[in-house]
Amino acid sequence: RFIGQKFDLTDEFFTQEFKVKLVNINLAAPFFIHMSTAFWMSVVTAMPYIFFEVWRFINPALYPNERKGVRKALTIGTGMFFIGVLMGYFMVYPLTLRFLSTSLNSYIDNFMMLILCMGLAFELPLVTWLLSLLGVVNKSFLRKYRRHAVVIIVIAAAIITPTGDPFTLSVVAIPLYLLYEMSILMIKDKKEVPELEEEEEEEGVAKV
Repeated sequence: RFIGQKFDLTDEFFTQEFKVKLVNINLAAPFFIHMSTAFWMSVVTAMPYIFFEVWRFINPALYPNERKGVRKALTIGTGMFFIGVLMGYFMVYPLTLRFLSTSLNSYIDNFMMLILCMGLAFELPLVTWLLSLLGVVNKSFLRKYRRHAVVIIVIAAAIITPTGDPFTLSVVAIPLYLLYEMSILMIKDKKEVPELEEEEEEEGVAKV
């Protein structure tokens, strides 16, 4: 409704009043919901420390050049994770909420799954960039399998979203595809590096 009022949209989707009334049909559900919610929220808030522990674990096995890239990826990845969580909380989940059932368990389970999945999805560019540093993938590889990636993204969006309607599916699939394209822009082809090195060597010889 805020978006509709901000941009003067008159469609019923933006103007109609929407309320949720949760129904609990399990006597012990409120207690277990509090416990599970506290656990997953602790995972979200502890994510920077979790990334730090991952860094400490893999740090001894890396070369100096790899160490610098991994440190940068984990630092930026922490911020990207919280951006994904906030996007899921303020944008994706409110748009899909009206399609959910009003059961307390359904509400919390779908909320947690969607929020955490959106946070992890925003790690895609950093993971791809990290794999490119390790020589696992490159820009040509991602471009070649772009169509396959679209199919996988749609399947992943169908799993993440609580309903199978096209609107909810597109709300999740489009950001995931944009993240995939961002991954392509962030990395370089292997062929580009030797060419740059040769050019630098030629310039150095010319200067001498």
